[in-house]
This record gives sequence, C-alpha cells and structure tokens, in this order.
Amino acid sequence: MRWIAFTLPMLAFFVVDHAYAVSVKYDLVEIDIIDRYHSCSWTDNGNGTSTLRVSIDFKATEGRTYGQAFLSRGIMVYGYDKNGTMLQSSDVAQAVFMGSVRHSIVYFGKGYVMYNGYIVASGIEPPRYSEWGVTRAFTASVRVIVDNAKVEDWPALSIRAGNYATAAGNPGYLPGTGMSGYDVADVRGAAYITRYGGPGSCNVVNPTTPPEPPRSVAIDVTAPNWDLGELPRGEGKKSFSNIEDALCFKYSGSAVNGKRFVIDATSAAGTLNGRYRLKNGTDTIPYTVELSNGAVNVPLPNTGGMTVPLDSSGLSCWMPTFTTNVPADAKVGQYHDVLTFTVVTKT
Repeated sequence: MRWIAFTLPMLAFFVVDHAYAVSVKYDLVEIDIIDRYHSCSWTDNGNGTSTLRVSIDFKATEGRTYGQAFLSRGIMVYGYDKNGTMLQSSDVAQAVFMGSVRHSIVYFGKGYVMYNGYIVASGIEPPRYSEWGVTRAFTASVRVIVDNAKVEDWPALSIRAGNYATAAGNPGYLPGTGMSGYDVADVRGAAYITRYGGPGSCNVVNPTTPPEPPRSVAIDVTAPNWDLGELPRGEGKKSFSNIEDALCFKYSGSAVNGKRFVIDATSAAGTLNGRYRLKNGTDTIPYTVELSNGAVNVPLPNTGGMTVPLDSSGLSCWMPTFTTNVPADAKVGQYHDVLTFTVVTKT
C-alpha cells in the first residue's frame, strides 16, 4: 500500500510537468490521426474578436500517440507575421472549444503550441465528460476565438488537429529525470481559414508555407430606397433604369484587379424557398432581385455563389429588377423589406 501511495503522486506530477514545466518540452511528431477537415468558416463577432469554426473527423487514438498514453485531443492554431512567416510559439487564440467545452491547458512545446482539455491531477486519464477526451473515431466541432488585432498583418490562420500525450507510465520512463516525450500532429497539415475568403470547403496546407490570403477591400455602398409601387396579383416585374436607382460600389480599382467577388444580400424578413419576403404584419409577398451592370446579371439571393469581377475604374453600378409573386389572398397594405448587401472576395 505504501508503494502504491508513493507511485500515484509521482505519476500525477509528471503529467502536470508536461503541461507546465519550462525545463521539459515535448517534440512534435506527425501521424495520420484524422480523416478530414470540413465546414470551415470565419465570422467577425463585432466586438474586436472573430470566431473560426472547423469540423474535424478524428480517427481512434489507438496506435496514434507514438506509443504513449493519450491525455486529450489537441488543437494547434498557427498565426503569421506580415510576410507569412509562421509564428511557431504563438498562443494566438483567446479560447478553443471542442463541442461546448473550452480548452483547459495551453502547452508550449518545441516550436508549437497545443490547446487541449486535459484536467490537471488526473494522472494518465483523459477527461471523461468532454469531447477532448474521446478516444474513438468521431467528428469534433471546433471553435477558435481570436483577437482581430492579432491577424491584421496576415488575415488567415491554420488550425491543425493533434493528440496530446505523455510518456509517463511507459516502460523505462524515470520521473524526475527530465525525460521528454512527443505530442502528435496530423500528417496532412492544417485547415487554412482566411478572414475575407467567405465560408466553404477547408483548404488543407502545410502550415509553415501558407498561401497569400485574400485582403480586405474597402467598399463604399450607395443603396437607394426602391419603391415598387402597386404590385399586380400573381407574378409581376419591376425594373429600374435611372442612375439614382442604381446600387453602386465605390473602391480602389487596384484593389480589385484580378479578383472575383460574390455579391449577395440578406433580408430582414428572411428567405423562404430561395426567395426574399416583403412583409405587412403577418402577410408576406415572395420576391427575388436580379442585378445587371449591362454585361452580366446576378440573381439574388445568390445561392449558387455566382462570382463577378468589379470594374477596374473603381466604380460598379447595378440596376435592379424585382420579380414579385403576390398571392391571390394577399391583403391590401404597405409591404416592405430591408436588404443588407455583402461583397465577398472569392478564394
């Protein structure tokens, strides 16, 4: 009993040593630990921070910890300087969530930082009641909160899957000797998420050599109030042709050269079956919009993500055509909606 009482505190101490000690830093090895990254997105929270999301299809941990005890799933977040050079030991994230559970430890290894959910003083046991401790194959929903100021120079981050492990408990491991171990990173690389690229599939990259991310393009928007007048029952069209009724974008011409953009809009009244809605109390009239610059027509909602170039002169104006479908039982009254336009660079 004395021997058991002595061994457990020593074992717990060395798991903590991996998490915090400066003198013992682990190396990073690459193993095939996931099937894929998917469902990547970047959302500005409007408070000086952004939320990055990625789903990771983890494989089972067995045979994927470099012969060590598994402690937690791990997430590495790589930031970059203005030249695209990886900041190897940067703890760029404010918080990393797996499911609904926030990371508990930020471990600084040799040239990497791993966020994980290991619970201090748990010995070599992974957390039982969070996704961080899941050893079977599963899909993890990961959220990373970052300070926008930290990504101004290079508006992109790489998120990489890992397994947080410990050499404690392995045959030949000697507590107190400073013996090191290994953490595991996925061999295929990282999901590269850009601030201005829009949501979509995850671009998997070598995090040490990231591609140039899309840059912010400052655009001034002139959007008039469109009065559709009296609408006929059934399908009707209303086109505008006067310049004062045009939707115009003003920007630096050099900033848009060689780029394509997705023009879209969201409705204050929401969408139903791919159409916006004019509202009068609880009554609604579905409608769509087509924008034309004389050379190309963009349907709104732009559900297909159609891309267009913007004129290199620094000014692009679009004339709208509204298609409405007034139900036979629609009540007489004032119907209205508010459209919020977005212009996003296409990666």
